[in-house]
Amino acid sequence: MKNIKYSIIIPTQNRSTVLEQCLYNISKLYKTKYDFEVLVIDNASTDNTKDIVNQYKSKIKNLKYFYDENPGLHVGRHIGAQNANGDILCFLDDDSFVDKNWLFAIEETFQNEKIHIATGKVSPKFEVKPPAWFKYLWETTYYGRVLYKYSLLELNNRFMRIPPDFVFGCNFIIRKKTFFDCGGVNPDGMPYKYLIYRGDGESKLVFTAASKGLDIIYNPKILIGHYITKNRITKNYLKTRAQRSAFSHAYKDIREEYG
Repeated sequence: MKNIKYSIIIPTQNRSTVLEQCLYNISKLYKTKYDFEVLVIDNASTDNTKDIVNQYKSKIKNLKYFYDENPGLHVGRHIGAQNANGDILCFLDDDSFVDKNWLFAIEETFQNEKIHIATGKVSPKFEVKPPAWFKYLWETTYYGRVLYKYSLLELNNRFMRIPPDFVFGCNFIIRKKTFFDCGGVNPDGMPYKYLIYRGDGESKLVFTAASKGLDIIYNPKILIGHYITKNRITKNYLKTRAQRSAFSHAYKDIREEYG
């Protein structure tokens, strides 16, 4: 039996429909040299999330389910990291739909022991056709284009080092040792009533790694489709997103000033 080297970690809450599609795509991944496991962390769902996971246990080897009622995306990420058997942690959102070559590209990338963090192409997968104004949200950079509000990343089609702000939690690969050496992630993805405690999530971790001089890599073949529902391509959603971003930045500033 091959050793488990990759731990795919998926925090989720009350999104069983997209989770089912996420798991379906994982079940179609091409085989790699080493085995992988999948850890679904249920953040107090009240829908049929657990049933969906159980349905896929016959289709995905080493699929595990964890439940925790403490609020926050960071809770799921830490539970996943703490229970992972693999040396490489592969974080996905429940609406991240992996390409069949996704894990193969991760294996290719982390053959280099100097690489600590990696990400790849994150393209939109729309539920409905987006409005005309959506295209103006993209930002063009030296490396390619990025759309921060939706965690979309379509950089130049080559393997390269990138700045830390191009790494999003929906497609975030990191060595397990590096995850803990850099202190894990800050609070993120809080329910509305706890929104004031929302922090900068995986960004804190990636920027810490960058400050230590660790390599962060973009491999376009580490490809996912990021599902964008019709209710997220509205101006009202963008207002809500801006509010949440403001809380995250305030939290970050307070931590940096006061510890």
